Amino acid sequence: MAPVRIGVIGCGAVAQVQHLPNLTALKDLLHLAELGADRGAGISRTAPHR
Repeated sequence: MAPVRIGVIGCGAVAQVQHLPNLTALKDLLHLAELGADRGAGISRTAPHR
């Protein structure tokens, strides 16, 4: 079965500390396809690498 593709809107502190690490732990089941942030593009570019 193909991984589920998801996107995260908002890459603030809660997303970086809670959501993204938990989603990364499920990497066999899902593919984080897109990140979106409204405050500075730097967050949405650097968050996936953490």
